[in-house]
Amino acid sequence: MPLAASADDQCRIQISQPVMDFGVFNSGELTTRTTRPNMVSLGKRQLQLSVTCPDPVRIAVTFHGMASGAGGFRMGDMGEFTLTFKDARLDGSEVLLGRASRAEELPLKVEDAVRLLPNSYASPVVSGHLGVGRVFTVGVEIEAQVKAEVRKVRDRSILDGDGQFEVVTGAPAPAQGAL
Repeated sequence: MPLAASADDQCRIQISQPVMDFGVFNSGELTTRTTRPNMVSLGKRQLQLSVTCPDPVRIAVTFHGMASGAGGFRMGDMGEFTLTFKDARLDGSEVLLGRASRAEELPLKVEDAVRLLPNSYASPVVSGHLGVGRVFTVGVEIEAQVKAEVRKVRDRSILDGDGQFEVVTGAPAPAQGAL
């Protein structure tokens, strides 16, 4: 699964692994990995994402990939993958994360970990406000899942998904609503 990253002219974004490989599986291995009805997990993989900016800014991260319903991203015709952000730090301090439909929007809910949905943004949140900083790091957990009917496939099948992380930055807002 090839992954890429892009940022505006001001900031730099890096990911620790540009290609995520879930390996080769046979149907016997997949029968014991059911995670939800009609889906079978291929496992989880981790990567680190970091954003570095020359000046303190508001930072939001999104992922551009082919949507698979409302909850994940498409992986071939038979699978999907999800992205969960966790262990976030802004300028070295632990922060909470929020998910919103726009980069500049204050999330309604903040947590230690958020699932990045298609057409959404994840942002660091500090004291009820969108976080402002120079360096944002976050762990990204990728879980790949396939339809349970894949267990019946007799030939070798390749499932591939791809996408690109994008960082959107903004000047610190003079006044924001608090959570």
